[in-house]
Amino acid sequence: LSYRWNSYTFAVGAENLFDTFPDRNLRAGTPSGSAQVGSAGVFLYPINSPFGMNGRFLYTRVSYKF
Repeated sequence: LSYRWNSYTFAVGAENLFDTFPDRNLRAGTPSGSAQVGSAGVFLYPINSPFGMNGRFLYTRVSYKF
């Protein structure tokens, strides 16, 4: 959502507005023995989910065009 006023643009937005989390990794918290950081057992939630793994993200932005 943005609003333009003269040379300024004000914007606010959100990603994952309802703070939805993907299903948990079944083996999270147990050593996987793999050197790959993104492997199951390292993170509580999968990295490749459509929600991400950090929860809700809100932001504001002000831009000036000259």
